[in-house]
Amino acid sequence: MTILLALSNALVCCSGMLYTRLAPHGTAFGYRVPFDFDRAPEFRRFNFSCILAALFVFVLTVTLPAFAVPIGLVAIPVLGWCWLASRRRIQPHRIEGEVLSGSLTGDGDNIITVPPVNLLGYWLALAIILLTVAYVATRWPDIPATFATHFDGSMQPDAWSDKSVGSVFAMSILNLVVWLLLLGCMAPFLVVPIYARTDTSPGGMAATGAAVSASATALGWFEFALAAGLSLAQLAMVIPDWSGLMGVAVTLTLVGSIGGTIGLIAYIMHAMDKARARYPREYSRSFRSDSYYKAGMFYVNKDDPARIVDKRDGVGVSFNFAHPLGTIYLVTVLLVSFAPLLLVFL
Repeated sequence: MTILLALSNALVCCSGMLYTRLAPHGTAFGYRVPFDFDRAPEFRRFNFSCILAALFVFVLTVTLPAFAVPIGLVAIPVLGWCWLASRRRIQPHRIEGEVLSGSLTGDGDNIITVPPVNLLGYWLALAIILLTVAYVATRWPDIPATFATHFDGSMQPDAWSDKSVGSVFAMSILNLVVWLLLLGCMAPFLVVPIYARTDTSPGGMAATGAAVSASATALGWFEFALAAGLSLAQLAMVIPDWSGLMGVAVTLTLVGSIGGTIGLIAYIMHAMDKARARYPREYSRSFRSDSYYKAGMFYVNKDDPARIVDKRDGVGVSFNFAHPLGTIYLVTVLLVSFAPLLLVFL
């Protein structure tokens, strides 16, 4: 169990390498650079920092497993520091680009088309959650008056709760909240128009649209894996016949999280490469917009009516954080990210 948690934390650090692997052509750490600029040396330096951070976090988690959650969160500011350090070294090589003129938002050529999304994973996950709730309800007489609600690293119970509707179905409620959260996080990118602000080439826009569609589809199957693990944990927690499977449930959830994340990334990269390969290599126009990308990541332009734009860093799309929709999303992400850390102290 400790090894799985350590791998999960290390994966957070390794995810930073996606920012270099998937950086749009003509950009480096959020800056516009000449298309013939050699980004490789600085990219290798950043990737090496990510690998070192991953090894450090892995060893630290194995050494202090009780602090696995806060250790995982520490990886986020570490990656941020590495990113900003690389930006400072790239800054002398950036280019100004053309002056942004006219209304790109009003130009239909800059709207990114998102291919259809397969929502089967979401519906199957919801079906598992509801079927689990129905099954537990039918087994209500078999649920003991007091049952274990928390387990130590050896899967031995160390906390109990009295039988009630809230305590019995707590895991299913959590499962449903996670389902709603993941669906809600992806929904804006599927219903709000997305505009190109970084890579306006046909291949780049096609790759961005493919990344959004692949992300939404893969996230559904990621949620399906999580729902299966949490549903098994729900059964093992309250029904004596299933109690021996709690360790399997926890392992399934962790393996699904780690493996699902790796699979999700691989699927997105495959979809992007496939979409981009349909077009000849063409560089996009370089707009003078670096000042709108805070830290090279967050697009903030109150004069741009676009709510969602393509990312300057990494892959996919992001919000224009000058508008309420972006602010709401950012606050939600921060709450979800730091909620586990707060729970440690409760």
